[in-house]
Amino acid sequence: MQQVELELKEDYNFYCPVTGQQVISEDDFIPSKAMVFNYVSLQGGFFAYANDWIKKVIIELGMDIADEGWMSYEGFRKTMTEIFNRFETENYVCFSITTKGITCGPMSSTTYICIDMGYVYEE
Repeated sequence: MQQVELELKEDYNFYCPVTGQQVISEDDFIPSKAMVFNYVSLQGGFFAYANDWIKKVIIELGMDIADEGWMSYEGFRKTMTEIFNRFETENYVCFSITTKGITCGPMSSTTYICIDMGYVYEE
């Protein structure tokens, strides 16, 4: 797996590099068929999306992912390290997108969007 780190403004658009589908917009999140997961480090950490394969592997590793997708950031990092060490993930690219801003003080969050670049797009 390769990781691409980006720092973007708070309201950004993200398009899947494989399908061309808009995944993130100011008002919406729609997973692409090539997406493996989307993990958000905000509010304790949660999976906004996890495909069936990643959910199955997380359970097989004895890790816990709540129905709502909650998983601590430490649990996320540990799980991802295990997955990427045990399985063939050379076609995966994880976009680490950090946004910073000011609310009632400085704030930042990071979203991890993992895309299977080997996904064969079916129209």
